[in-house]
Amino acid sequence: MKNKETEQRTQLMKELRKQGLSYRAIGLRLGVSRQTVFNHIGGYERVCYFTPWTEQDIAYKGLREYMNEHRMSKTDFTRLIYGQPFNPNNFQRLSKILAGGENFTKPTIDKILSATGLTYEEAFRKEV
Repeated sequence: MKNKETEQRTQLMKELRKQGLSYRAIGLRLGVSRQTVFNHIGGYERVCYFTPWTEQDIAYKGLREYMNEHRMSKTDFTRLIYGQPFNPNNFQRLSKILAGGENFTKPTIDKILSATGLTYEEAFRKEV
């Protein structure tokens, strides 16, 4: 059985993963390898504990519904839009945009529509 310290560390890893951090970023923050993080919580957000996005997280109803339907973290969505390798700058910018804090650029809109198959109206409608 896991000891209390291990359980607490695993819980912290899960919380950081829910915030959209990559396994590597979590490992750097906690002083362990990416593989160690994966061994503890690999697949966590997709299989067991996906928490649906809310209006406070994602301002655009269509994108929120798309991400919830596909059980996507913000990291997953960033990779879908910008491809590999993961770029933290793209993640930060996209997180602000999704929350309604920054405006989209035309190239970003085009990438989102192409990757999701949504129309502009479907993707970017806001709550009324």
